[in-house]
Amino acid sequence: MKDGIGRRDGAIPTTTLIVGANLLKGLKGPAGIQKSLTIGIVAARYIALPLTGNLVVKRVTAFWFVAG
Repeated sequence: MKDGIGRRDGAIPTTTLIVGANLLKGLKGPAGIQKSLTIGIVAARYIALPLTGNLVVKRVTAFWFVAG
């Protein structure tokens, strides 16, 4: 494991599992959370954030701040 790469590889899957478990627990709990909130969180995490990242990278390369 050079430079701690082996320890960092599990960070994103672990975060995804924690978020998913919390959302599932909230849906099953007595108070629960609304399904629209769950759908919003999932949409933001898997659709909006990647699109935003792609747009930022495209804009940065268009202004020649980094090589494309």
